[in-house]
Amino acid sequence: MTALASTTAAIMVGAALLEALLPWPARFRPGAAVPLLTRLGQKVYRPDGTPRQQSQAGLLALLVVWVPCAAGLWAVRNLSLSEPLFDLLFLLLMLESRPLRELARGSRALATQETLVVARLQVAPWLKRETGKLSVMGLNKAVSETCVLRLVGQWAAPLLGFALAGVQGALLVRLAQLTHLAWNPKQSAFVHFGRPAAALYQGFCAPAILLLALPLCLTQVRGLGNRVRPALHWPHPA
Repeated sequence: MTALASTTAAIMVGAALLEALLPWPARFRPGAAVPLLTRLGQKVYRPDGTPRQQSQAGLLALLVVWVPCAAGLWAVRNLSLSEPLFDLLFLLLMLESRPLRELARGSRALATQETLVVARLQVAPWLKRETGKLSVMGLNKAVSETCVLRLVGQWAAPLLGFALAGVQGALLVRLAQLTHLAWNPKQSAFVHFGRPAAALYQGFCAPAILLLALPLCLTQVRGLGNRVRPALHWPHPA
């Protein structure tokens, strides 16, 4: 039983179940680091630089964030008394689906004509866009898309990263997602600065999305090729 509980699959299943069941304070979730990363990006960002210089600065900022975190994780893991238990707890920390489920339930309850104004205000920080003109249907569509994409970035992709590269893989995937949220290219200040983080994030999300969509694709293999070719020109091909 000990050997079975120490396997990668058992750790992944255990972390996913615990994250779904245990209440986790918002201030201890990785998402709480987004404002800190945003301030870091604003300090490093050079508004007078060329687009290439801004992209290079964004790439260096990624290294500044990831290298110390990876080194610290390696050191702490080597000092732990039980590596499987450490991996379970760390992966539990990296997963974050509860806020998305709460967002979905809250927006579903408020997305009516009578409470539409309150629903718009509630989802505005999540959507990163102007919500004042969204209808009930538009609000539901926007929240659904946001929940799906973020669920991949902060739940499915870290699990896949852990399966492929252990805790370092899960850390790299989650940091890519957090830096993408903090330096989103949709913001005018990070149009070029945030591109390296966005490309890295999309690269990590693509395999997870394709694996999740595989059961749907198997029933439509014949038309899959015709859909893949135009999708390569989309901003987010996966």
